[in-house]
Amino acid sequence: DLNNRIIVCDYIKNRIQIFDDQGNHLKSFGSQGSGNGQFIHPNDVTVDLNNRIIICDTNNNRIQIFDDQGNHLKSFGSLGSGSDRLRSPEGVAVDLKNRIIVCEYGKHRVQIFDDQGNHIKSFGSQG
Repeated sequence: DLNNRIIVCDYIKNRIQIFDDQGNHLKSFGSQGSGNGQFIHPNDVTVDLNNRIIICDTNNNRIQIFDDQGNHLKSFGSLGSGSDRLRSPEGVAVDLKNRIIVCEYGKHRVQIFDDQGNHIKSFGSQG
C-alpha cells in the first residue's frame, strides 16, 4: 500500500492480514460471515489511490472497501444477473483513474466500477 505495508487475503481463515515491509504482523481484520467486514473466502486485494483497501469477497459475491486501518467503508455487488451484480469475483485492480476493475470467474467477464462502486461497463464472456 502507500504506507509500504503488505496486505494479504487469508482465504482459509476469512480475514485480511497486514504486515510491515519487513514481514512483521501489524494487524488482522475480518471473520467468517456475510456482514460488513466479514468474508467468505476473500480471494484478492488491492489498494486504491486513496489508500483504501479493496477486497474480492468471492463467495459473498461482492467487493468490500475499507480504510487503511481496516474499518469497513462500503460494499457493493451481490449475486444476480444485472450488469452491476457479481458472481464469484476473483480478481480486483485499480487503474490510474481510481476505477475498480473486477474479474468474475462465475460470469467470465470483467466489470469496471467507479471509486464508489457504481457500474461503468462490462466486457467479456465465456468462450
